[in-house]
Amino acid sequence: MVMPDYPELLKKQGVEGQLFLLVDIDRNGNVDLAEVWMGLHPELDRLAVEALKRWKFEPYIYAGEPIRATFFVRVIFNSGSLETIKEGPAQLAPPESLSPELRNVLDKCDEYCQKLTAASLYYVCTEKITEISRQVMERTGGLIRGLGHDSRTGKEIMEATFTYAALGNRRKSEFLYDYQLIRKEGQVEERQVLLEKDGRKVTGQNPPQPATRLYSLKPIYVPAWLLSGEQQAVFSYMLAKEEKVSGKEVFVIEVKPRMPESGNLKGGRIWLDKSTYRVLKAEVRTTLLPGCEPLFQECSINHWKPLSTAIHYYEIEKNGILYPSRSVIRIEYDKMVSPKRDVKYAANIRYGRYRFFTVETEAGIRGPR
Repeated sequence: MVMPDYPELLKKQGVEGQLFLLVDIDRNGNVDLAEVWMGLHPELDRLAVEALKRWKFEPYIYAGEPIRATFFVRVIFNSGSLETIKEGPAQLAPPESLSPELRNVLDKCDEYCQKLTAASLYYVCTEKITEISRQVMERTGGLIRGLGHDSRTGKEIMEATFTYAALGNRRKSEFLYDYQLIRKEGQVEERQVLLEKDGRKVTGQNPPQPATRLYSLKPIYVPAWLLSGEQQAVFSYMLAKEEKVSGKEVFVIEVKPRMPESGNLKGGRIWLDKSTYRVLKAEVRTTLLPGCEPLFQECSINHWKPLSTAIHYYEIEKNGILYPSRSVIRIEYDKMVSPKRDVKYAANIRYGRYRFFTVETEAGIRGPR
């Protein structure tokens, strides 16, 4: 365990509190990923991430074998001291008893997810985001407290005004990116180069950004996140009623976390082609999507409850693999003044103009000619 630095200047300024990091470890307990889930201060966030990347964990053991695991680490900064508390599953429930049909389906899914993950770094495409977002506004209302005596009417109205936070008018924007997944320092990151905003070409050093930046969306990895062999120890599965998608017979798999403290995932559904076991559609329901930390903080301040739904469609075929064609994102706030959930952010994302490539290597070293 390597403790993060706590700059003296920030201590003197009284900058303290807690932040949450999302951490992935491999089978050996090495940290594959450490990223900010709910931040505190940009500098403290950065220092915490740098420290966590150097940690070494005892591997999680499932059915006698070490497995990959994802959990949260809470880092608490306060004047003169610092604590870290690991949040997440301390142990997994016993292995589930699956029907032969479901066991076969999950095994086929694991095979397909391995192919999908292996192909993820060998294409570029365009990403068109059409988003509708709403800013938080302060509004003033009136509340009648009661009735009393009025010399003219015989009644007295006592009225109190109050202010409350609510969502304002909708704002629509469109962004067109060049999109690619790249491996950097052992981690896969999204590379996005803005080409157009609202139909106009963009130039300059500081291009405009969407209202919400879903940095960790990576739709091509969603099937593997829910169905790969390594993740099957973390989730519970059930075959739902069979349906048809684009005229194809499909399996529908309901996915739920097996531990109540498994993070912010609330559930998901996967639609599989019955003949090929390729993923046609995936839905994920979470409290909030990675990359939306500012919205999480907004909800904390106003005591709102966020709910995110992301639906991904896979319709671009190449060499037996189905690649993402579009995604529909919806983020709603609950516990507002209105009894209904209010939509904070909605986006329709389309992927197109795919360009595939291969990487070839040769044994040996060629000297200069």
